[in-house]
Amino acid sequence: MRPRPKERPKTAALVLERLKQAVGLDMPIETPLAFRRQLSSIPMPGREAILEQGEKCLSGILPGREQQGQARIMLVEDPPGYDGAWLVHELADRAAVQGARVVRVSPQVPMEKSLGGLEPAVEVFRRLREAAGEDASALRGAAGAAAMLTRLHASTVIVIDNIQRFDTASLSVLQAVFTGSRADNLRILATRNPGEKPVDAETFASFMTSNFVLIHSLEPVSLEGTATWLETAVGSGTLGLPAITLIHAESSGSPAGLRATTQKLFEDGGLIRVGSSYGLQGEAPVSRRATSAPEAAELSREQQRLACVRYALPEPVLERFLKGSSVVGLISDGTLVRRPDDLLEVADEGQRESAYRSIAPMEKMRHHRRLARLMHQAKSFPNQRALVARELI
Repeated sequence: MRPRPKERPKTAALVLERLKQAVGLDMPIETPLAFRRQLSSIPMPGREAILEQGEKCLSGILPGREQQGQARIMLVEDPPGYDGAWLVHELADRAAVQGARVVRVSPQVPMEKSLGGLEPAVEVFRRLREAAGEDASALRGAAGAAAMLTRLHASTVIVIDNIQRFDTASLSVLQAVFTGSRADNLRILATRNPGEKPVDAETFASFMTSNFVLIHSLEPVSLEGTATWLETAVGSGTLGLPAITLIHAESSGSPAGLRATTQKLFEDGGLIRVGSSYGLQGEAPVSRRATSAPEAAELSREQQRLACVRYALPEPVLERFLKGSSVVGLISDGTLVRRPDDLLEVADEGQRESAYRSIAPMEKMRHHRRLARLMHQAKSFPNQRALVARELI
C-alpha cells in the first residue's frame, strides 16, 4: 500500500482487480455458499396457485382481510427433494410480517409420549398466558391444549413439518379444536411426506378427510418451468436449450435437484460471474447421474454406505464417502435432503435404519471407520470431533 492515503485505491474492489492482474488469475467474487443462498431464495415456477390458496387459508386472522372459504389447515404433500416446506414457511413469514404470531414445530420419530407432537407449541402458549399474569396450571393434557388453542389472544399460525409424525392425541386435539369451535384466531400450515407411514394411520386418514383441511400435492418442475427458473437465477440467455435440458434431466424435476445441479455447475466453474449476471464457461454440463443398478437381494455398496450415514454431514464429506455415486443425483431423487444449516442427511430414516440392520457387523465397522477418517480430514464443521468419536465407537 502507498504511504499516502490519498494515493491508495479508493475501494476494495479495485484492490482485488489489481491483485488479479498481478497474479494472472481470475478471482471469484461470489462464494459457493452465497450462490446457494441466492438459489434457495428463488421460488419455483408453478407454485403461485398454492401460495394464493395459502393466503386464502390465512384470511380472517390478519388485519383488513375478510375470511374466504372453510379451510383452517393447509397441508402440502411434500416428498423429499420438493419445496413444500419452503412454501409453508414463506406463507408463515408473510403472516408474521402482517402481525400474526408464528409457532413452528418439527416432530421427530419415534414419538415417545402422548401429545408429544403438539406439546412444543402448547408450551409456548402456556408461557405466554403465564407472562400475562394468568394461571395456566390447570390447562394440562389434551383438554388443556384444546382449551388454549380455542382461546388464543392474538392471530396465530402454527407451522408443522411432517405432520404424519403427530401422535394420536395431537391429531385428536386439532380435530376437536376445528370441529367443536370456530378457532377464528388460529390457522395451521403443514407438510406431509407421502412416502412416510403416519404414526397413527387410522386417525390421520380421518383427519385428512376433514372439511377444514385443504390439501395440495406438488408436481415436478417441467422443462419450461426449469428454463424460467434458470433465467431468473442466472440471467436470460446464459444457458442454451441443451444445457437447460441436461440440468432438467439431472434434477428429475425436483426443486432440490434443480438447485443442487445448478450449484454443482457453479462450483465446477461452468457458471462464472460476469458483471451482474453469469456466463457459461465451455460446453453444456454433462449429466453426472449414475445409472441405477437392477434390484438386488443384497445391498449395493452405495446402499450400505448410505445406511451408515446416521448424522447430517457436509456435502464434501459425503462426496468422498459415497465415491462413485452422484450426490447431486441422490439429492434430486430425494434420497438425501439439505437441512437449513446446509448439511445433508438421509431423508427416510426408517428405511435407512432397516437397511443398516441388514449389514454384517464387520462391514459396518469398515464403513464407519472410513467415514470417521474422512470426517477428521474434512474442513472444520459443527460437532466434528464428537461425530468422529461416535463413528469409532
